[in-house]
Amino acid sequence: MTTAYERFCALRTARELLRQMQADGLLSSTLRGRAAAALSHYPNDHRFDHLIVENAIGLPDDVADALADCSLLVHAVAHEVQRHGSPETVRRVILVTRHFPDVGEIEHLRNLHIKAHLVAHYANGISNWIVQEPATLASSASVRELGDPTSPLQG
Repeated sequence: MTTAYERFCALRTARELLRQMQADGLLSSTLRGRAAAALSHYPNDHRFDHLIVENAIGLPDDVADALADCSLLVHAVAHEVQRHGSPETVRRVILVTRHFPDVGEIEHLRNLHIKAHLVAHYANGISNWIVQEPATLASSASVRELGDPTSPLQG
């Protein structure tokens, strides 16, 4: 069972990843609107953090849906980068996106309305990413491309 704190970490990391992708110019004009819509569900304030930490059973449906949208968006970005990006950029993006559920998995979870499972998947994948040794993270080069994945945990 995923803890509320793990879900909070996963959601925060997803939010910061999207923001970093925007800042790094990895989003095309066709994806910028979707990124803005997804990020609108992640206000950067203590009320939001409190909601995630306090909700030990699962996230509200609208937030869980936003999390699913975020994952779809990340995969869309990865697909676009693979088509147009340099080999090094593609490699770095793949290292990050492997921690996100794929589109088929998201749709299956949405159809079953098992939102908590989606969040648990995020928490498990991203917490594994976060707890890697710093040397492993540095060698992966994903930190330089998309931001330090530990930074969302630092309030």
